[in-house]
Amino acid sequence: MQSDELVRQITAEVLRRMGAGAPAAPPPAAPATAPSGGRALVLLTGGDARVDLALADLERLSRRHARLRVVLSATAQQLIGMPAVRRAAPAAEVHTDGEPRALLEGVEAVYLPNLSLNAAAKIGRLTPDSLVCILAVRALLGGLPVKASRDSLLPQGVDPARVPAAVRARLDELLQGLASLGVELAPAGSLAGAEAAARGAAAVPDCQSTGACTGCGLCVEKRPEAAQALVSQGAARLGASAGARPASQDMAAYIDHTLLKPDATEGEIRKLCGEARQHTFASVCVNPGWVKLAAELLRGSPVKVCTVIGFPLGATTPTAKAIETRDAIANGAGEIDMVLNIGALKSGDDALVRRDIEGVVQAARGQALVKVILETALLSREEKIKACLLAKGAGADFVKTSTGFSSGGATVEDIALMRETVGPEMGVKASGGIRDRATAEAMVAAGATRIGASASVAIATGQKAAGKGY
Repeated sequence: MQSDELVRQITAEVLRRMGAGAPAAPPPAAPATAPSGGRALVLLTGGDARVDLALADLERLSRRHARLRVVLSATAQQLIGMPAVRRAAPAAEVHTDGEPRALLEGVEAVYLPNLSLNAAAKIGRLTPDSLVCILAVRALLGGLPVKASRDSLLPQGVDPARVPAAVRARLDELLQGLASLGVELAPAGSLAGAEAAARGAAAVPDCQSTGACTGCGLCVEKRPEAAQALVSQGAARLGASAGARPASQDMAAYIDHTLLKPDATEGEIRKLCGEARQHTFASVCVNPGWVKLAAELLRGSPVKVCTVIGFPLGATTPTAKAIETRDAIANGAGEIDMVLNIGALKSGDDALVRRDIEGVVQAARGQALVKVILETALLSREEKIKACLLAKGAGADFVKTSTGFSSGGATVEDIALMRETVGPEMGVKASGGIRDRATAEAMVAAGATRIGASASVAIATGQKAAGKGY
């Protein structure tokens, strides 16, 4: 079976199993037409035209309103993905299912930034046969303001100029029908208000959907020299998706400098942090008991503190992992590497695996990146794909190969499979058994955007590592 076909089939099965998945619950925000402080509801459907503008709308709504609730259809989960939604609206409640009355509670306006043709037709006929349509129809019946993008009805790749006149007339009729029901139709990218359009919302680069460089000059991955110039001029942070490669071509920028052995001493942790400062590694990765010290030692440096949760077996409960995550962040962790529940995955309990990951994602929301350790040496190819999809659907930022404490570590083949499965939106971390620069470079070439290693100095300098380690 071809790899992309296998990914497609497992994606469909994961989405089928999780059609009734538990809602992910961060904080909320509200709408342009709603009174200040009121809760807004954003409904994401399967409209795939200009998803970039839909996410821009979502980001602006999250900034404009104190409380926001987002509901994704099953198609939107696959099309847009939880990580993209959480990046656009990190403080929003995000749901994939739920009781309509509860989801509409306190809502004062509803937005559909990527209204699909399917959803538009059903809402126009007041046919509530899916959660997002039920919510939209109930909002109209309840007299709530409903605002939708009028530009996403045509699927991506369809040239509006080539649409037959009869079909165009039917689309216009559909839009007029929605307007007659009270739906306010607006250009894509302007649902948050006129000032957004005035700022040129329609000019948001579409490189994410087309794959082509738009020449904006600000791309961390395609224009690293521009990103470096911004840093040299004083920028302290650059925004990019977790799947973007570091702007620096220096291998150190990829590395989580790691010391997770149980007998690590304070002196060794101090040395680890000193090396991380010297070489400007992406982070240091230490056990939770050392997070506070590492944070103190690295204060004022660009090096983050990463720690591990549910380590190394992944067999603790979702509650325990969430509590561990909150404690680690309170002590100064900026990145969380959690071990998923491997036994649950192999037992086919997808709902538990997702709940396990979501608990950590929610605990870390807006405060730390979340990387999900799959322990690939223990998984079949199908299980690796499913684990990646579950992590992506739960809103994690990275998938990671290994703890370094099992029967095997990272392989180029696994990195390539993980990258293919999660796409460009997520990060992929290769860890376990990476001891030299050539191996690290092979992992990066296969799609890794982060390397976990204890032999970090040797990898960064091109020297040979002594002994063996993580």
